[in-house]
Amino acid sequence: MSIFKKEPHFFFNEAPNEDDSFDFSIYCPHPFTNWSLNPSYQPKGQLKQHTLEGFRKTCDKASIRGAKETNFSIYCIGGSTTYCTEIYDFKETWPHKLAKNIEADVFNAGVGGWGTLQSLIRYSAWGPILKPNLTIIYQSKNDLTPFYNGRSEQDSIMPLLDNITLQMSGQMGNSPKAFKKNNNGIASVYTKYMSPSDQGLSRFSEESYLLTKTRYQMMAQLSQTWGGHVLFIPELIRGGAYLPFMNKLHEAMQFVVKENIGSHYFDIRELLPLQDDYFQDKMHFSPSGCDLFSEILSTQIKKIFIN
Repeated sequence: MSIFKKEPHFFFNEAPNEDDSFDFSIYCPHPFTNWSLNPSYQPKGQLKQHTLEGFRKTCDKASIRGAKETNFSIYCIGGSTTYCTEIYDFKETWPHKLAKNIEADVFNAGVGGWGTLQSLIRYSAWGPILKPNLTIIYQSKNDLTPFYNGRSEQDSIMPLLDNITLQMSGQMGNSPKAFKKNNNGIASVYTKYMSPSDQGLSRFSEESYLLTKTRYQMMAQLSQTWGGHVLFIPELIRGGAYLPFMNKLHEAMQFVVKENIGSHYFDIRELLPLQDDYFQDKMHFSPSGCDLFSEILSTQIKKIFIN
């Protein structure tokens, strides 16, 4: 007889309710990551887009738990470019299309606004449970966003962003709420005194770089504990002040790959044109961009990881 209890069931609101603004927002508060995906989120005219665990769906299942349906599983780490912001049907996202292209179980762990710190927290909990054969890390820009958006009077940004961020719940003191009724985004990840500026990026220091590099390293090493592989992909951006800093973080990815067995680097920038048809803006894919991204990625994964 096992000493372990069966996994409990967790229940969330079953349908949108006008008196509960959580049902209308993509996001909800979270004790460790500040915000996460709201399991009850259901855009007008669409099915629920998130699982009970706060992952974006890649299939019709309500949960990421349960027996795997294929012999290969993929865990996708990232922010809004992995979540696929502004694409309201999960069946148009690249993680869903990737699952179809290679017949794999794919877990979309992307959350808008999340950086590698939040992604690592989630991965440390769910990685050892899901034990994906492959972890895709498509994340760099959001580690720079706090420096760009943080208040100008802050000479430096603390490692945990303590001096610029706002609790999503907004329940402490007179802090303004980041969560607002009927707002399908985060009203403000940062304080209401944000100072978005290219100059803010100058606060991204060698220490900040090493912290991101270390988190990449920790993800790679965690995957090794169950015999998984990691595929680092430089995040695409069409110019702007972030670009040189992102390139620096992409170099960190390459250093980590050299130091870790089972880690790989795939420079998709050489294969995906940065043209308007494939993007909604500077970074976020259009549905056709998701098509192309998933096709290129599928070919690479089949070549390296699936025999």
